[in-house]
Amino acid sequence: MSNRPDKLQDYWISQALREIEADDGVVVSVDYRRQGLNKFGRNLDLDTGDRATIWDMGVDNETLVDDNLITHISSSSASDTVQMTIIGHTIDGSGNFTEVKQTRTLAGQTKTALLTPLARVNRCYNSSSTDLVGDVYVYQDTAETNGVPSNLNLAHIKVNLLRQQSNKCQSTTADGEYLLIMSFDASVQKAQAASMDVEFQVKEPGGVWRERAVVGTVKNTGGALQLHMRPYLIVRPNSDFRLLAEGFTNSTFCVGQIQGVFASVVD
Repeated sequence: MSNRPDKLQDYWISQALREIEADDGVVVSVDYRRQGLNKFGRNLDLDTGDRATIWDMGVDNETLVDDNLITHISSSSASDTVQMTIIGHTIDGSGNFTEVKQTRTLAGQTKTALLTPLARVNRCYNSSSTDLVGDVYVYQDTAETNGVPSNLNLAHIKVNLLRQQSNKCQSTTADGEYLLIMSFDASVQKAQAASMDVEFQVKEPGGVWRERAVVGTVKNTGGALQLHMRPYLIVRPNSDFRLLAEGFTNSTFCVGQIQGVFASVVD
């Protein structure tokens, strides 16, 4: 066993690091990264039979791309000229992801090019001192109407003006980065007489979306569902992950969260 830089009090983190070393032959550390994850999202209209990501884009699931095709941002309001922060990943020819954080100033409904085109966009928020007037979209270069992409399958994140930041319970691990997932939360909102099944899925490099954890059935009568993972669930580098909900009632408003910590390869 290699010497580790981590001085950990959490047994389950130590166990996850040992498991990664045994299975993948690399030493990883949470001390080097010192970053946690709290990834949350909302689905405002989950219908019966839908199997949809907990996000508020208006389509069931994101259409992932394998090149840096996400290039533009715009608002549904001509009044929005504020600064937005966009966090996502670029991809190289070997399928490796690199996290990129950038800021762009909106030009209202006129689309503005990103400084760095992306293959994934995981979070976007208003980083100015002025509230948004419209919704903001980050998308592939396509036709838009009043700042809204005409084809929402080419959009990859939305910022709701009521919340000033994206609500997308889906993200990506970068090259050389592991995620140790500690817990999940999910609930039905607005006192609806509704229920849904929630599962956690991972898409590893070159693979398909695969269920990795059953979060459970969520009912409005039961309050928020919390699932604490023991041992922690390991997401490997260059992987996509998401919370997916299956609806049993039309127009269900649901939310979900994923919590964990990142660990970086050090040897």
